[in-house]
Amino acid sequence: GWSNSVRNFFLQRVERSILGKHRPANPTSSTNNSNNLSSVTDNQVFCPIVPLLENNNHNNKRKREEHDNITQSLLVLPSTSQNDAPTPLLSVGDIDLFLNEQCRSLDAALSGLGSVFPSSHLVKLVTSAEASLALLTKVTITTFRNYQQCIGYVEEMLRKQVVQAIGKEVTPHDFSTFMTHHQQRIFAPEYTPQPFCFAIRRPNHYPDGLITIECTTNNNNNNNNNHDHNQNSNNSSNHHHQNTVKPIIPPPPPTAAFEPIYTHVRHISGSNAPPMSIPISASTSIQMTGDRYLHGWVHHRFLTASNPSFQLTARARQFSSFILIVGVLGGPDKFHPKDAIVLQNKDEIMIPLLLNELPTAKEFKDAIASLSPAQQRFAKSYRSMQLESSVFGICIVQVKPQLEALLGLPPGALTKEVKLTQDLMLLFSEYQIPSDLLSFDGEIDEDAVPTSDGTQTLSSRGGGTLITRAEKIKQVREQTKSVLDVIKEEKQQQLDEMEDMAKMNIAKQFAEAAERDRILQMHDSEPDDSDDDLEVPPPTMRASMVNTVAYFSNDGDYSGAGAVMDRSGFTRGGGGGRPQAAALQVASSSSKMNSMMSIREQRANRPGDNRPIAMSQESMMTKESSNGADDTNSPPMDGAPIDAPGGVTSEGSSALDFTMIPKQLDLQFDKHDDDNSLRSTIVKTNTPWSRTRQVGLLSKPATSILNREEIRTEKNKAFDLLDALSRSGSLAINSAELHVVIGTTHCFENDVMGAVVQDNINPIEKAEKTLLMVSSVIHGGETPPTRMLRNSTDRVRLAAMFPSLLEARGVE
Repeated sequence: GWSNSVRNFFLQRVERSILGKHRPANPTSSTNNSNNLSSVTDNQVFCPIVPLLENNNHNNKRKREEHDNITQSLLVLPSTSQNDAPTPLLSVGDIDLFLNEQCRSLDAALSGLGSVFPSSHLVKLVTSAEASLALLTKVTITTFRNYQQCIGYVEEMLRKQVVQAIGKEVTPHDFSTFMTHHQQRIFAPEYTPQPFCFAIRRPNHYPDGLITIECTTNNNNNNNNNHDHNQNSNNSSNHHHQNTVKPIIPPPPPTAAFEPIYTHVRHISGSNAPPMSIPISASTSIQMTGDRYLHGWVHHRFLTASNPSFQLTARARQFSSFILIVGVLGGPDKFHPKDAIVLQNKDEIMIPLLLNELPTAKEFKDAIASLSPAQQRFAKSYRSMQLESSVFGICIVQVKPQLEALLGLPPGALTKEVKLTQDLMLLFSEYQIPSDLLSFDGEIDEDAVPTSDGTQTLSSRGGGTLITRAEKIKQVREQTKSVLDVIKEEKQQQLDEMEDMAKMNIAKQFAEAAERDRILQMHDSEPDDSDDDLEVPPPTMRASMVNTVAYFSNDGDYSGAGAVMDRSGFTRGGGGGRPQAAALQVASSSSKMNSMMSIREQRANRPGDNRPIAMSQESMMTKESSNGADDTNSPPMDGAPIDAPGGVTSEGSSALDFTMIPKQLDLQFDKHDDDNSLRSTIVKTNTPWSRTRQVGLLSKPATSILNREEIRTEKNKAFDLLDALSRSGSLAINSAELHVVIGTTHCFENDVMGAVVQDNINPIEKAEKTLLMVSSVIHGGETPPTRMLRNSTDRVRLAAMFPSLLEARGVE
């Protein structure tokens, strides 16, 4: 700092640059270097900064008496304590002795400089005044360095004691593991954080898959710590066996651990919440009426620690399928999808997540304090948008229940219909077949009475006709088979057309070659240079053409075995007039092709014809562009808007706006976060994705990487299937659930051991306070934080530490 700058000025600028290079004309007769500034040291000055601690201080009374008897001291500190409580610190009397000794030795050193350097009254460049300043700066530097070393020594001693007490150095991963166990112990069962790992299932059915948010950590540090601890234990235990050679145990290789995160969860029933609108194109929005789960996630981040990575993982079971949609919420009833994918038949997708931390509430206030009112309004509006965009949403749509509702089948009808389900998904996702061609088209009877097991329906019309579940499934299966047969016929027809085109092209080439052969025969008697301009195919190509035409013309039977090749490479004789047959084949193939094309054009332009027709490239591009436009929400095209089933939450209040939760948390942090360490966090997806897929039952699972273009393709496929399952927005999606994740990052300015030793704070208590604030907001803010705790001991303890958060009236 300043002392270093002053001392360097005297040593470098004055002594070396001026005195060393430009010595005055009348140097002193002294030949020694005792009067150089570099010779001024503080070796004779006593430094009172020493790491001294007393084990027991039973002589405090005697030391205070000695302190009172000091009357001639240069510096006397007042006594701050009059009790006899033992303390490891030195007494005030001892500190006075240290300071007086420093003053005495410093005064003696300054007096000694006067006999070496010229007096300050003389006109000299270096006098005793400059030497005294050099000495004082040196003493200041030494005192500061000793202070740093003493503090480091004490901190290292305390660190060793803490490590010896608990048996290891606590890492951020160890702290996270402890908090997972600790919060399960202090919170009441209904408010205990739960792992973010949910099965995708219908009631009383086997799960179709699961979804989880996992934290990926590297156990290399923990393994190395345990290895070093075991190695030190072996060395200490076998210290007396000096001649015994012990093998060196290598540390284990690093392994990645995948553990689900823990969140405070609030469940809102779908029957008590308004439908959630999800736009999948510029003209279509689907309505989701399933259950909602509000998650409050607290992430602890320590300084100088490798940040763990997080990923969203979804897995589907064999012969099961669901649609995964990720995005952000845009209001109480609006969900903006960003990406989507269809998972089926043991597919596994891993989506990396990014955490973007926003400034704390107090940092934001301090930053805008000096701005103008207009600038403050702009900053507040933009921060409000940032807080609202931090609401991360995950929507799960189950395919089988929605297929049953779409096709008019009773619940659970497709549970055991594996092949039928696979065929239906193929028709909807690959061929975009309208659901009207496949659904059960029986008469809708409003007065129909289902039986208790749901397998039969007693109609009020027709004298009590029974419509069994098997009959409904049979009709859907037959209609599905009919559409598949049409698709098969269309594919076969396209193959036939391609075969006819190949025949026509070969016959055309054959006729052109025959015409060239006739011209060559006419010019055999009068050869000239015009033959060089004719394009005659090589003999091998001409022979191949002849064989191919013969094969197609005779259904695979070569009839020109006795033909003779002429100079043009084509057959003469034995073929029975092959050029004429080729000409007839060209005319026949052309007429047949024209008739086929006219039939396809008529079918494409025929109104009301629902048979699948191959889509052109332009229409496919138009459909992709419409599927990619997900920023506009328009009413459904094929039906009237769906009425909202209700507008209250399970607690009986008005509709819960998830986008307001981050603002409520921000207000809580501004009021109770004394350390200015809580930051609202934006959670969003990243690329690339990793997908593991098993193509066949006999093949092994293979992992592939999905880039942005492939992710966009999967999104379009998922939106096509959603469009079919919702009948272009006219049918609500009831078999779905929405998970809303709101993140908060608790930032520590040190690592775990540094926070305990250097900062002298208990990070567990700080984390408890954060968890209480987040839990109170997630669960509606109506329940006092004290009622969220399990026992009265923790209530009293936390109320004493955080009185502003836990009011005294809440302690029972």
